[in-house]
Amino acid sequence: MKKRFVVMALDGAQSDFVGLILCGLLFIGGSVAGSVAAGVLQDAEALRGYVAAFLEGYKSPPPPDFLDALIATVKYHLAAVFLGFSVLGPLLIPLLAAVRGFFLCFSVTAVLRALGARGIGFTLSLFGIPAVVSIPCFFILSSLAFSSSLALLRAFRNQGGRAPVPPPGGRRLIWGGICFALLLALAAADAALISRLVSYAASRITL
Repeated sequence: MKKRFVVMALDGAQSDFVGLILCGLLFIGGSVAGSVAAGVLQDAEALRGYVAAFLEGYKSPPPPDFLDALIATVKYHLAAVFLGFSVLGPLLIPLLAAVRGFFLCFSVTAVLRALGARGIGFTLSLFGIPAVVSIPCFFILSSLAFSSSLALLRAFRNQGGRAPVPPPGGRRLIWGGICFALLLALAAADAALISRLVSYAASRITL
């Protein structure tokens, strides 16, 4: 059954959908694992120290730095696009989604566990606002990269180990362009406004 499913994914026209489902499932799995890992951490002092250091880094408003904000915003997205040019993409792109979900939910759960209701504003400003744009773009780009890597894998299999890079289709270029335009806007908003909101929320919290 698994073999038939893999063959269908490799040869079917719905590889974008398959990639979206796989990335979504592993993102959810990673999110659950991250929440559980932060929730069952027994060393309360270690958790408190982690959150205190985390908060301290945001209490002093940094000068606006678009480049830093851009790197922080697009690092997972660029990793997914890069893996789309590899025959290992069908394996590594869903794993990347799991890693993204794990670290996101671990940080959120750790802050909320240490701070309770006091940490809601901080977590919403730091994670919630950017996630409205960042997470959908990540899934779109991951599914497109998954489809591209499957096409590359098909070429590799059909041409006896020679894998020319398939040219990106118009649909991929359009969606990729839309996503990266939104991410650029998010990075600009992060540098100009969101980072200040995060700093303000962090400064209101005392441990």
